[in-house]
Order: sequence, then C-alpha cells, then structure tokens
Amino acid sequence: MSRRRIVWLLTALTVLAFGLRFAAIIYLHAWKMPGALEHRQLAANLIAGFGFSLRDWYFFGPSSVQGPIYPVILAGLFKWLGPETDGAYAMAMTINAIVGAACVPLLYQMTRKLGASPRTGVIAGALIAIWPTQIYAATYAQPVVLVGAAVIALVTLFYRATRDQSTLAWTVFSILSMLAILLEPVLLWPMLATFVLLFFIRAIPMQTRVQFAAILLAAAVLIIGPWSMRNTVVHQEFVAVTTNFWPNFWTGNNPHATGTDRLPITDQQIALLESGITEAQRRDSRFDSSRQFNTLSPQQRERLNHQPEIVRAHIFRQWSLEWVTGHPLDYAKLCVIRLGKTLWADMDNPKAQDVYSISRAILLILSFAGAAIAIRSRTLRVFPTILFVVPVAYFTLTLTGARYALPYEPLQLAAGAYAIAFVTFSRRAGAARPASVGTHAIELDADAEPFHA
Repeated sequence: MSRRRIVWLLTALTVLAFGLRFAAIIYLHAWKMPGALEHRQLAANLIAGFGFSLRDWYFFGPSSVQGPIYPVILAGLFKWLGPETDGAYAMAMTINAIVGAACVPLLYQMTRKLGASPRTGVIAGALIAIWPTQIYAATYAQPVVLVGAAVIALVTLFYRATRDQSTLAWTVFSILSMLAILLEPVLLWPMLATFVLLFFIRAIPMQTRVQFAAILLAAAVLIIGPWSMRNTVVHQEFVAVTTNFWPNFWTGNNPHATGTDRLPITDQQIALLESGITEAQRRDSRFDSSRQFNTLSPQQRERLNHQPEIVRAHIFRQWSLEWVTGHPLDYAKLCVIRLGKTLWADMDNPKAQDVYSISRAILLILSFAGAAIAIRSRTLRVFPTILFVVPVAYFTLTLTGARYALPYEPLQLAAGAYAIAFVTFSRRAGAARPASVGTHAIELDADAEPFHA
C-alpha cells in the first residue's frame, strides 16, 4: 500500500468520521438534551464569578466533584455563545465531532507505532470512523471523546519516547497524561502503574529511566499540584483530583445496587422500548430517571442535606464500608456484574439498548480475538494493556456505567483491527503462498514496521 494511497484513505475516513458525528448531532437535536452532568452547573458558576462551586443537597459551596478542564471549556463556550444555550451545547458537540474525526489518523499512528502494518492501521482508522458508540459519544457535552483521543495519543507518545529515548516526546507524554487525569481522574491509576513500569524497561538505560520518572513527577506537581492544593484549601483535607469516589462507590454498592447509578429497568420502560420509541425519547430524563439516590431514606437524606461536599463524601464512605463489610458475597457478585456491564453494556440504561449493545458485543468479540492473537504471537504491549485493564478493574470494584468504557474503545478497536487484518491477510497470503504463512502473515507490506514483542 503506497503512502499516497494511505493519505487519501485516511483523509476520506477523517471526513467521513466528522460527517457521521455531525449528522448524528443534527439528527438527534442533541443540544436539546446535552447530558452535561455537573459540568453544566460548574461552568455556569464559573462565568457567574462563583468559581468551581456547586449547589447540591441544599448546600452551595466549593466543589471538586469533577476535574477542572471540561468545566473551563464549557464555561468558555457559555461565555461566547450564552450560558446553557443550544448554541453553546451544539458547539461543544461540534468540538467532539472534530476531535472524534482526528482520532482516525491518531489511531492509525498508534497502531503503526505498536508495530502493525499500514493496512492494519487503516482498518483501525476505518473502525473508529464508523463505530456506533464512538459516533454516539460525540452527541453529549461530556469529555468522553477528548479522553479517548488523549488515550490514543498517550500510547503513541509512550512508544515513541521509550523506543527513541526522546526526552521531548516523554515531556509531551507527561504533560498530556496529567491533563488527561484532570479530564478523567480514573487515569491517575494507570499513570501510577506506568511510573512503576518505567523502572522495569531494561531496553532503556537506568539514567534515562530516572530522568523520565523525574519528568513525569514534575508534570504531576506542576499540573495536578495546583488543583490539589486548591482542593485541600477549600475542603480542609487533601483531595488529589475529585471528591466523588465515595459517593460513586456507595452508588454502586448499597442494598439496591445494580452496579451502576441506575435502578433496574422497569417493565414499563421495557414495554416502551419494545414499542419502538425514538432515540430522543431514550435520552429524555423523564423516561430515564430512576437512580440509586432515589432509594435513600428520609433519615439518610436529612443527614446529607445542608452538608459540605467533603462531609457528604465521609458519610457515603461510612455507609459504603458498613455495607461491603456486612455483605462481602453481595459485593463480589456486584463486581462480576460490573465487569460484564463495563465490557459489554448496562442493560438497565435505555440508551444502551439495541444498536449500542450490539456494537459493544461485536467490539468485545473483536478485541478479545485481537488480544488472543497478540498473546499467541507475543506481540501484546504492556502500556496499552495497562491503560485498558486498570480502568476496567477500577470500574469493576467501584461503579460503572454505559459511558465509562467509551474512552478506552480505541484500544479495543486497534485490537479488533489487528484481528481483522490477521484473518483477512493470512488467508490471502495462504492462498497465494501456502509455504510462507506464519504468525506474522498480516505484515505483507514492504514498508511495514515489524510487529515483534
């Protein structure tokens, strides 16, 4: 495959990816139901001059329920196009569409950096361009698409830095990883694992490993440090990124827990789904409003009301630990349920039915096939594995949801592309040259980087 043809294919796929995402936004009138979560109120309070603050449980005060980056982005759009206006939300989703389209060449570069052939990279780019859940993610005013792009770029930068021993590439990697943590705090855990991993990469001289570790640590201090200091000042105790761990943990682990923030889907909801409701109706909060917080007793609500955010976190911690220690088998069962919902779909979420669940099921099969081939051929990479497995483990032990795994789908799509290319090109090579087929038969391009361990 010539480089000119690759450029044309990637360009066409990038345009297609943007077109599909933008069309989905227009078709769904997604700005009418942006699903901006706490980002909406944080952004509105920012431009109103109240700083990072939130009104919840009849208390108004400083908040760290989300990292600062996406509320700042949304606040900028509110300032430009009007607070909580259709135009501001439509622009947020258009940014998602642009970033989602940029993931096509980014994923191509990532798969190539991992050692795959150009054809495999193009397949990966094609998959992310058309994959339904990736298109759907762009229709919400949330940082999911931005985090997914960051995950792809982090893998590329990691292998460029470690293979070339490039201080510049590692510095960019370190900065991007810390910014990604402020977008998606769960990434803190794989980045801690990466810090440890550095000291076991024997191909890099120890002096370089120490230097890389120092750069990563410095990036954490300079980028996350100011936010952590602000949190410590306003909450009177150390909060690295967010205060939502224990509220989320309780949401996933309580007497009524389903593993997600939702209660079990009702017979009425199932009947409506089977009757063929529209996607707009699925997104309507009036149809999808049953949450774990609805099960709190009046006494529990009274205890939470009028309390600062950090105090509520302590209350949820107490309730969570009491339930888990008193119901260890139920907790273990919920962990298994959460693992299934993370890898596949939350069927208690009306938006996760039909196309969503089907695309996730296909992706799960493709990614497992790609991982199995990579393990057998000793080409499985440690860093992308950490980036995928650690968040999945975190969601399994705490709380999951329909959107939680979406930023890590590009890694699965890359594995799926590897599986598709392996099967397709192995068969073609087998038909043409039976004697030459081996575990690396997908590497048929003369300019392909070797896919070695």
